[in-house]
Amino acid sequence: MSLAINQFEHRIVHTLLMGFVLVLILLVISGCSSGNDNGILVNFKSGISEIQITDDSQFPSQVSNTDLFIARVVVQNRAAYELSNVKVGLVGLDADKITLENTEQELDNLEGRSLTYPEGDRREVVFSGQVATLKLASDDGRKDAYQVYVNYDSVVEVSEDMCLSGASMILADGGCIPTDTPRGLSGQGAPLAITNIYSQAIGTNGQIRFTLENRGRGDAVYANLNDATLGGKPIVCQFLAPYPARFEFQSKKSVDVSCSFELQEGSKSYLSPFYVNMRYGYRLWQEELVTIRKVGVGVAPIDERFLN
Repeated sequence: MSLAINQFEHRIVHTLLMGFVLVLILLVISGCSSGNDNGILVNFKSGISEIQITDDSQFPSQVSNTDLFIARVVVQNRAAYELSNVKVGLVGLDADKITLENTEQELDNLEGRSLTYPEGDRREVVFSGQVATLKLASDDGRKDAYQVYVNYDSVVEVSEDMCLSGASMILADGGCIPTDTPRGLSGQGAPLAITNIYSQAIGTNGQIRFTLENRGRGDAVYANLNDATLGGKPIVCQFLAPYPARFEFQSKKSVDVSCSFELQEGSKSYLSPFYVNMRYGYRLWQEELVTIRKVGVGVAPIDERFLN
């Protein structure tokens, strides 16, 4: 009887210990990601995410010389990284018709999405200005286009396990299976994405190549290579472009990058963690329209909240 009781007690203690270990594992996993309303874990550093000019921004559709021009711009950082040097501005308005008090405002750094901040940082700026009396009758009712923009700097990074081999041929040797076929990546939680990554080797000379691609809704300005490691050791990376350390996108959408390292010739294939971090500049913009009318011709009322 005492033996049966001891076995029963042992099973209870074992079950409690296993439950405790399971809870610890779940806590560690939840610390690396965040859950949505359905309890599904979210990896913020995946896919394409960027700052947004939100739908609750307000831009006047009509103004007259009896009005103030007032635009309310709300931005929210949906990327997984902090944004710095953030500048919000309006450009393209005819200065003879609308004179703004300022055309650009600088914001403090915007925190990216994370476990502790799943929605990302959100800020609001207001632009106001005087509307001039129209000089030409032909200008009455004409739609004028202008741009609302957000300029900023940020970073993007990737960490991938790469299969490396010092063999002269791609073959299975009991380790991992090397391949020089590019592996497609979906993005790292930024508008710039590191895609099409692969490794190759000739003797002891190894290379990891990938593409840095603009998949966001705006224009990439530049990219700098900050640092890169393979197996925890620094390696040299460069843009396959005229200037290997810095790339100016201009009208281009992507650029290839090559990272060099040394292999032990004839070594068995093995997995090694590859990490690269890049800083970039970006410009998000959208076009808005405003109609300038003569006094008393169907002008929308001003939102008095902006006048306080």
